[in-house]
Amino acid sequence: MKYHELAIKDPLTGLYNRHFFNEIIEQEMAGAERRTEPISFIMIDMDNFKWINDSLGHLTGDRLLIQAANLIKNTVRKADLVFRFGGDEFLVLMRQADGGKSSHMARRLLQTVDRWNKDHAVTFGCKLSFSAGSSTCGNECDVNTALKEADERMYEHKMKTHIGSGGKP
Repeated sequence: MKYHELAIKDPLTGLYNRHFFNEIIEQEMAGAERRTEPISFIMIDMDNFKWINDSLGHLTGDRLLIQAANLIKNTVRKADLVFRFGGDEFLVLMRQADGGKSSHMARRLLQTVDRWNKDHAVTFGCKLSFSAGSSTCGNECDVNTALKEADERMYEHKMKTHIGSGGKP
């Protein structure tokens, strides 16, 4: 059991890893299709992470990744699966969630980050900031297309809200 846990979890954040996502996504999609329920994705990227690592150090970067992971995990629904998808990217897989629910959750995550900043930004020496984008899959949906759509929406959000910040959070 311990080895399986090590294989599917990110050691820093304790979230599921991308390998586990790749392992279970076909099963998740088949189950959603069988129940005729939508499945949604929220792609989340930490803003200015390179600046954080370069200016405040990698230990602070790691501490912020852990904070971000906990914030996401504690904000989404219990049935949702949260993955560390890349270095500073996270993915939320929302079962039984249409586009309205996933968009609402993405906004809720951004509001939660704002509240976190009021309590913790001074302690960490910077604000925590996310860009997020969501997409929804119905029957016979291609997962890669849905992930690409969520990623594009996340990038659009990043460009709209963070242009001109000069890299500093």
